[in-house]
Amino acid sequence: MTRLAVVAMGATLAACTAHGEGFRCEQNAQCGAGGMCAITGYCAAASAECASGWRYGDYAAPALRDRCLSDGDRYGGIATGSDHTCALREDGQVWCWGRNDKGQLGDGSHTRSAVPVHAAGVPPAQQVAAG
Repeated sequence: MTRLAVVAMGATLAACTAHGEGFRCEQNAQCGAGGMCAITGYCAAASAECASGWRYGDYAAPALRDRCLSDGDRYGGIATGSDHTCALREDGQVWCWGRNDKGQLGDGSHTRSAVPVHAAGVPPAQQVAAG
C-alpha cells in the first residue's frame, strides 16, 4: 500500500508519496506553490531565516525536518557503481540514487530511486565507494 500525503502550502494543495522515511517528491510541482523539491527528494519551503533561503518541512525525513538546506548539506565525496551513485556528506551521512534491485542504495528497500535516498543502514562514513 502506498501512503499519500496532501500538503497545503499557501493556497495550493500538493500530493507526494511515502518512501521510507517521510514523503518523497520528484518535481517542484509536488511541493505546492512556492515549494521546491530538493536534491534529497524532500520538499522545502522558502525561509528568510535560512542562509540558503530554504527549509525542510514536517514531511521530510526525520533527520532533515525543520533544517535549513544549507545546514550540513556539503558533500565530500561521490562514487558511482554500474547503475547507482552514492554521495558522502561532510557529516558522514551517505545518500544514494539509481538502481536498487540488490539493495545498493542502503535504504532497506529494493526500489529504484531517481532522487537521493538516505543510506540509513550505513554508520557515519569518511569515504564512499560503490560497486
